[in-house]
Amino acid sequence: MLRCVMKRAVMMLLAIAMSGARGMAQVVNPRTIQAIEVEAGLGTGVGLYKVGFDKVSLARSLKAEIRYNFPSGAFDIGFGGRIMRMDRYPSDEPLHKVSYASWQLYGVFDYNWRITDRFVVFAGLAAGFSQNINLINQPSDVYQPRSTAFFLAPRIGFEAWDRLRLTLSCNLMDKGHSFIGLEMGYSFGGKHSKH
Repeated sequence: MLRCVMKRAVMMLLAIAMSGARGMAQVVNPRTIQAIEVEAGLGTGVGLYKVGFDKVSLARSLKAEIRYNFPSGAFDIGFGGRIMRMDRYPSDEPLHKVSYASWQLYGVFDYNWRITDRFVVFAGLAAGFSQNINLINQPSDVYQPRSTAFFLAPRIGFEAWDRLRLTLSCNLMDKGHSFIGLEMGYSFGGKHSKH
């Protein structure tokens, strides 16, 4: 008899636990945004340091990122890569141009605020490393960049219509390559699902 009562008590506890777990599973937010998105973009920027030169051209950059969006859509995490170039020259020798080019590989994390179904504001951080690319241009006697440098880039921006992204970033690495950048990107995937 005691064995029968204990069996019923265990069955009752299992039933309560299962129904509680089922209720908790229903509390979890459903996915509101597609899991994976890929962004391709191009940008420009202003060098942070003159490194001994009088004039610095605008930086030009191309980038690609792949990001995983968490189910709520509030956070994303991913990897990216960029190539960039900036030209410098002394004012008294405008033809003596020295090009500083590099590529960066980085991880990225963003927090997203969905303002409307069509508009998202985000802030995040990219971190990785930067590698100098040797160009044909004659090397400078004024400044020689390091071949490899740590890369850190806090960033803010917005995304419209789940596609167009505008990102403002402060890209910190070797002085010859550091710049404030503005990039326009187009995202594939990561579309918001309306509930």
